[in-house]
Amino acid sequence: MIPCTIKRETRVNLHRLRLGYRCVTEIRAHNNKNCKHCKETTTEPLLHYLLECPVTAELRNVTNLMDIHPYQEEAKAAATGLIWETCEDHIENLIKIIEDHPPPR
Repeated sequence: MIPCTIKRETRVNLHRLRLGYRCVTEIRAHNNKNCKHCKETTTEPLLHYLLECPVTAELRNVTNLMDIHPYQEEAKAAATGLIWETCEDHIENLIKIIEDHPPPR
């Protein structure tokens, strides 16, 4: 359960991660976007944020995302599933990471 006491922006970002909501560049079918945290160019910003970005390594430690490889066919579904499961046990850690390093939009 996500506490209603956290900032609205953080709740929205957490829900977007849990749902695997695609970023604008993915929706509009743009080819590349630079990660705002590490500046790496990627075609799937959300997947990069969850599984590859060095700035969000702590997120992978908290959620066990380290076991998922970005090039697996079902990587995004597996990653968002782990975010969903982790919310119950590590919600405070997730909130801190998301507030410090918001996901791509």
